[in-house]
Amino acid sequence: MALSLKEAKQAQIWNEAEQVIKEKKLLELPIKDANKGGLILEWQGLQGFLPASQLKVDHYPEVPDGDKDQILRELKKLVGQKISVNIISILPKENKLIFSEKETGSEEQKSIVAKYSVNDELECAVTGVVDFGVFLKLEEGLEGLVHISEIDWGLVEDLRNMIKVGDKVRAKIIEIKDGKISLSIKALKENPWKEFEDKLKKGDIIKGVVIKYNKHGALVSIKEGVAGLVHVSNFGSEAKLREKLELGKTYDFQITLFEPADHRLTFTFLDATPENQSKK
Repeated sequence: MALSLKEAKQAQIWNEAEQVIKEKKLLELPIKDANKGGLILEWQGLQGFLPASQLKVDHYPEVPDGDKDQILRELKKLVGQKISVNIISILPKENKLIFSEKETGSEEQKSIVAKYSVNDELECAVTGVVDFGVFLKLEEGLEGLVHISEIDWGLVEDLRNMIKVGDKVRAKIIEIKDGKISLSIKALKENPWKEFEDKLKKGDIIKGVVIKYNKHGALVSIKEGVAGLVHVSNFGSEAKLREKLELGKTYDFQITLFEPADHRLTFTFLDATPENQSKK
């Protein structure tokens, strides 16, 4: 019951956030922290990010030569103050919000966004790195988000070890919605799933490397960027799964689902193979 009440409360908060966006309602929120990309705010218990490029002129750090350390020092001075912002995007899966201090939906903003189209390929500067993705500067006054799932075909554990504020990256626009632009970096890289479209099918036995544990089971990679789940129910408990499958080791698995177009792959573990028996 406690879980269902918690889920109901979360759903209510997300509905409220959507209403705030729809009504373009201003929120006065305390600044909790700052990083080189912007400010960290909180609303209704949800953490959110305000990219520096979405600050008004009187709050934006005017720093000679764009020194990132000096920008951070200036942003840190704002911590503890209150700021009036709009919610411009919600990310329920990540439990995160995106804020802007600038007026949203203005004619000027609409005219800037109208210059861009889905499938445009752009050279952009990274303006913010957060746990759910990176913000890219398309031009003065306009940013887009690359969600963490659109960074690379392979497993991305820590974005901050891969991408830094100020880096130049090429990205492709994959969606323009409600004045917001979503981009992908991996869309400009070769799709590794295509290699297996006509090679693999349900029932095939294949070797895979255990690359990560999660609450559902273990993630198994058959090639960089192509991975699937072996469910914890195969083992009875998470402890038994970790006992049988060690991170970084290769085992034989049988494919139980393979849908390369949707990047879906699941396995069952073949425990009794001679190779695995010899490892015990």
